[in-house]
Order: sequence, then structure tokens, then C-alpha cells
Amino acid sequence: MTAETHELHASLTTAEALMRARYDAYVRRDDDFLNATWHPDTREDGVHFDEDPGIRWRGLVVIDTVRGQEGDDDGVVEFRAVYITADGERGELHERAYFERIDGLWHYVGDELDDDDFGLYDEDLLLAEDAW
Repeated sequence: MTAETHELHASLTTAEALMRARYDAYVRRDDDFLNATWHPDTREDGVHFDEDPGIRWRGLVVIDTVRGQEGDDDGVVEFRAVYITADGERGELHERAYFERIDGLWHYVGDELDDDDFGLYDEDLLLAEDAW
């Protein structure tokens, strides 16, 4: 991790701030930042833009946040992000991203909508989903 990446990561005080910074990193194709801010237990192979099909991110809307503030150790940020593929097709990513703090720094854990058995959530986080 570069010093610049670490400095940016350390400056993000909420889960939403990290989610927005990660979206920006996808726009800039900054796989160093994305991998550094991904929880080590769920990172697997990480992000490698040299293997990417050329998706261009075009917009982000935050729908909801649950916890994830300065005094919290975990949180959820629900968002929709619009993209265009290399073939010019439009798409949308809808995610309820789960974040956890490690040694004071926020990390992306994964998508609640994609895999609901992380074993890391508590009932308060999941109850927010019932409102939909």
C-alpha cells in the first residue's frame, strides 16, 4: 500500500465515506486502494483492472445507511451505481455493502444481497432490510 493510499484510508471516518471513496477508486481504476480497503477475510484475489473488461462507472446514489458512524465498529451502506460496459450496454449494481472497522480503519466486507451468510451481522443490521 502506498503512503497516499494509507493516508486516504485513514482519513475516512464513516462506512459511507469509505464506500464513496471505493466507488471513486473504481472510476479511477485504482486497484491498490480497493484491495487495501477490502476486508482480509473476504478479499480472495482482489481487484485487478488489467483483467477488467472495461466497465466505466457513471453514477452513484446512496439509498440507506445503518450504523457505520465514527463510534461504530460495523455498518451497512445501500447504494446503486450505474455503469456502461465496453460494448456500450448500460447496467446497474445494487448492493447493501457491509463494512467493518479493523484497527480503527473501515474495510469493505461484502454485499448482504449477494451472500447473506458472512456470519458477521447482528440482527439490528438485518432488520433494516425488512423496511423494503
